[in-house]
Amino acid sequence: MREKRTAVMWCHREHHDGSKRGAIWVDGYHVWGGLIVKAMRKSKRFAEYAKVMTDAFVTHEILKRPSARGWCAKNLWLYPASYTIGAIRFILGRSK
Repeated sequence: MREKRTAVMWCHREHHDGSKRGAIWVDGYHVWGGLIVKAMRKSKRFAEYAKVMTDAFVTHEILKRPSARGWCAKNLWLYPASYTIGAIRFILGRSK
């Protein structure tokens, strides 16, 4: 439970800052997260992969214990998808 609270506090500090960049990231993250949850429900193997990547991201970025897997989770999986989806939704006028 402590990890989740730390993650929520990190998200508010990093992305809920009132900036357009933050809003785009949060909107994209919510859509991306929904897609990930749907995929996890369909595939146990994907669910295991998503858990490994999420844990690696939290440990690397939020708990500040760097790792190669955490770097990949942040820079190749989570951030590009969140920003890309959020930006597309913003351009199309579909962002929150």
